[in-house]
Amino acid sequence: MNGTNGITIFSLLILVASAAAQQQATTDCAAEIQDEMNRYHTVGGLSLALTVVNAIIRAVNKQRFQENPTTAYTFFFSMGAVKIILGILLFTVFWPGCPAGCSCTQTGSIATYPLIVLFIGFLWMYYGFQFYQLAKEGAIQNAADAKVGGVSMTSGTGVSSVV
Repeated sequence: MNGTNGITIFSLLILVASAAAQQQATTDCAAEIQDEMNRYHTVGGLSLALTVVNAIIRAVNKQRFQENPTTAYTFFFSMGAVKIILGILLFTVFWPGCPAGCSCTQTGSIATYPLIVLFIGFLWMYYGFQFYQLAKEGAIQNAADAKVGGVSMTSGTGVSSVV
């Protein structure tokens, strides 16, 4: 074996080892990216489930919410806050990025869903605010009724009652 063949074989071995290491790095990167995508989709699924639960609760309690706006605004403010937090988390902590040491070609193509989540969260907060205003108007009306000379004009019987 002459010196040129030894260097060529050695260079070939280094090239094969380098290709194997690159393949392993590519596989590791793909696994890391897939893990990040799975976490993102899990939180997105949780957010979607929250929307479904909200729709069911709203449908079941529609009359109750009209009769008791305090319950309604508490519900909508709470659900809206959770939804907004999920939207922020989808944009920040759970946003899939390119792991260190990897070369990624497609990132940032899934920004639509967090925007929708934030929009729905703010919409629920708006609904909560509407019910809050309704509850506040009801409290003002009740206070006004109580101050009319100690007589309530809204007993529903047609006869004024003393409070």
